Amino acid sequence: MTRSYFEKIALEERTYPLLERPCGECAVVDGFYKEIADELLKEAREIQDANLERWFCHCHPDKACRGAFNYINVKRRQEDKHENQ
Repeated sequence: MTRSYFEKIALEERTYPLLERPCGECAVVDGFYKEIADELLKEAREIQDANLERWFCHCHPDKACRGAFNYINVKRRQEDKHENQ
């Protein structure tokens, strides 16, 4: 079985501490990386979490992207709410 792109990323050793808030040029917030984040949402939550620890901010490459983290978590809450209705 071939691993997905996101499964491969999840295996990488390096992780980054999460930014307190999205940077002023966040590509996820601005929509540029939204398609990538939407593809990540199709993966298991464990893979999503592992990727979010490794998705670095393009302005602060030593920190994890808060915009991606927030986007994924908002979508998760919407999905959970929809499933519980």
